[in-house]
Amino acid sequence: MKCLEKTNLSIGTENGGRSPATTYSDSLIQMGILNSDNNINVKYFKENDIDPNIPFLEHGGYSTIHLRHHFFDLLLECIQKMELNDLDHLLKKKYIQDGSLINKLCFYVGGLYGHSPKLPITKATPPTHLYFRRKPYFVEWDINSLFLCSTTATIRLGSRSIYAIYGIIRNIGKITKDGTEFIHIKIRPLAFGSPKITKDRTPNIHYYKNNFADFDYPDEDYDES
Repeated sequence: MKCLEKTNLSIGTENGGRSPATTYSDSLIQMGILNSDNNINVKYFKENDIDPNIPFLEHGGYSTIHLRHHFFDLLLECIQKMELNDLDHLLKKKYIQDGSLINKLCFYVGGLYGHSPKLPITKATPPTHLYFRRKPYFVEWDINSLFLCSTTATIRLGSRSIYAIYGIIRNIGKITKDGTEFIHIKIRPLAFGSPKITKDRTPNIHYYKNNFADFDYPDEDYDES
């Protein structure tokens, strides 16, 4: 994943403050990056003059990779204990009107636009964002630049890219863009990156008009289960 929020959501803690362990906990504890409760070891950051606000950029080698995977595994554990919704299915007026979208955990797979923060990233670097427009919706994820995991991920934010992104819907309002009013949906991102599987949103009428010439038929051993 290209960006991770340093959080364990509402998964709770074990044994009075101990965070859940992951495959990478032991190695991170051995390196001193995590303490015995599987939480960030602030003392380690101070002793090694590492900015704890940039946890995924200032480590080197395996320690950085392990820390990223540790938090991603925590996210996966959270997803297993919470209801995960496809954002495409939530963009319906009935959900907007009854207010039931707030605090829903959701994912989106598709093209997003954004802006790259200026390098190098420091504490003073302002947040950036990813977004898409789909009338009547303007959906936006505010990205904390400090949690970007790599320079390439930062640069890619400046152009339209295909992402898989997970987040929690925090607010619904209105916004005007280029003279058009949209329903503005703000989502707190938890993780995003390049997906292994993408979604085809081409309307069925397109395939009918072209006699299914460019329809991507599944392989014979395709399993829909």
